[in-house]
Amino acid sequence: MIDGALLIKTLLSANWDSANTNSRTPSFKEYYEQKKANSYDNKDEAYVYDRVTTNERPYQGNIALRVVYRATIDLRTDYSKNHCLLMQNEAKRILKANHDYVIPVSVAYGTAGQQVIIESRDITHYSNSIESKYHKNFKKIVDVEIIAPVEVTP
Repeated sequence: MIDGALLIKTLLSANWDSANTNSRTPSFKEYYEQKKANSYDNKDEAYVYDRVTTNERPYQGNIALRVVYRATIDLRTDYSKNHCLLMQNEAKRILKANHDYVIPVSVAYGTAGQQVIIESRDITHYSNSIESKYHKNFKKIVDVEIIAPVEVTP
């Protein structure tokens, strides 16, 4: 079974090009690594959340199932709104460049060599978060679907 949050976190951290984001690289974390009290000391952060996993039949009469993992990338900065837009564009660039992704051998969760399809969905915008009255926290959300075909034997 694929760990969607770990896959996206690994993909972003391995392919992030800081030249596209003002020579700044965010810290990449899964949702459980987030601190309850965020202290934005001029840092960029990217949190990846698992949302839901579903098994679907893509076409009527097809015997192949597909497993769809939905995840969310939460990009945060207190640098500027434009920098947050650059972070969002970099995340979308990485996801589009790895649309047909083969999980590498170095991945430890037993799915090495499996091909998955990565698509970015509904990109929403939140800025000037109410988490802190003293900092302007800019935030972008990118929703991601990881589609893994699974063959079903009749």
